[in-house]
Amino acid sequence: MLTATGLAALAATTAAVPASAAAARFRPSAPPLSGPFPVGRAHLHLVDRTRRDPWLPGSYRELMISVCYPARHGGGEPARVFSPRFGDWLDGEGGIEGIPPGSVAWDDVGTPARMNATPLTALGRRPVLLATPGHFTTRDAWSCVVQDLASRGFVTVTVDHTYEVRVEFPDGRFPDPLADTMPADPYPWLRKTLRCWSDDSSTVLTAMEVLASGGDPGEGEAPPPRGLGRLIDPARIGVLGAFTGGGLGAMETAHRDERVRAVVTGDVGLSWGEERREPIVSFHETGLRQPLMAIRVPEEDPYWAAFTAACDHPVRERALPGAGVWSLADLQWLLPDIGRAIGNPGLFAEQLGTIEPRVSVRLQREWIAEFFARRLH
Repeated sequence: MLTATGLAALAATTAAVPASAAAARFRPSAPPLSGPFPVGRAHLHLVDRTRRDPWLPGSYRELMISVCYPARHGGGEPARVFSPRFGDWLDGEGGIEGIPPGSVAWDDVGTPARMNATPLTALGRRPVLLATPGHFTTRDAWSCVVQDLASRGFVTVTVDHTYEVRVEFPDGRFPDPLADTMPADPYPWLRKTLRCWSDDSSTVLTAMEVLASGGDPGEGEAPPPRGLGRLIDPARIGVLGAFTGGGLGAMETAHRDERVRAVVTGDVGLSWGEERREPIVSFHETGLRQPLMAIRVPEEDPYWAAFTAACDHPVRERALPGAGVWSLADLQWLLPDIGRAIGNPGLFAEQLGTIEPRVSVRLQREWIAEFFARRLH
């Protein structure tokens, strides 16, 4: 069985880094934004009282989401990639093998966004892009793309899939994962998680509709920034996902929720493992009705060709030469910086590939923004 404790489960077996390399805490910073607008970030706590939690059936489903949006200049505290509690967890129990505890200020990884900055409502209603994380992955794992899309005029939303990864709630809860073990036969578990992700995504899209109508979908701990709802266009919805199954989650959401109008997926496969004995999804023969762009399609997937032939629109496939399995996430820029800072510049080279991180980030940002701008005009 594969046991995943946050990002630690995604780490390769590497030689330990000498403790002397951890003398000072390194504070990484995300790449600068490429769009013309400053970015605000807000957190919302959602409770879906129409469904029970699939991992804790005695409770309603609770979610934490982050919304990034075009904002006015100034205002708000700098936004960090990880919350303080999650950062502390990454420095201890959830640490990545090969990075010594105390060597990285995980709770202080900077981004260009500012918390609860005033929305730039003069732009009018903007397309909404929902980013779905994959297995055992925090909603903050693709911030370099999500925030950049907001700087280009999109409203972007990310969601944590509660009980698959550590989630910090406003009341201080930081519950242990309940679904962080993949069984020897993973297919039933994989299908259950995909259904859960899709249901979570639908909950988030409904919350965006409430915001757009002037309401507050949150639980009241802190209201959303004033005017945020006036930026949201619930008629122009896109989903994107990559890394540890997030791309398949985006496709599952598009298949099941008719509000979605366009999809971007990365590192996606329709089956699992080396044997790839059967497809995970039900739409491998019917395709998707929405326009789809796929980055880094696995050549060995036996179901991909039939799926793309069945889609309503030609699938736009993008290669990312030299990329690795961790390239479609913040790990692309974060880990090389950390490796150099702790004296191990080759850390995770196999997983990150040979592509220059700045090139990888730039191409992802450009391709995704261009696709959604065209499809959600």
